[in-house]
Amino acid sequence: MVTAQKTFCTDYLTKKMKVNEGEIPQYYVTGSHPAIISEELYNYVQFEIKRRKGIRYVTSAGCFAGHIVCGDCGSVYGTKVWHSNSKYRRTIW
Repeated sequence: MVTAQKTFCTDYLTKKMKVNEGEIPQYYVTGSHPAIISEELYNYVQFEIKRRKGIRYVTSAGCFAGHIVCGDCGSVYGTKVWHSNSKYRRTIW
């Protein structure tokens, strides 16, 4: 579905455009062009996006990283680097 005439030209010499707030009629155009993907596939992808929003991902080499969630604070189990730019560099969990 496409909305036509969302904006209109108020002055043809200066080509000034204005948002249509009811000055001229707007039209909803359906079926104006063929769909690139099917509606079923679109709805499935939208569902998958909503489902994945709650999942936390951690890019770490640990096998449990991103899979175990702390019961107290709700953060995910993963690695941290202490003193990353010094000789005391240490990776902790």
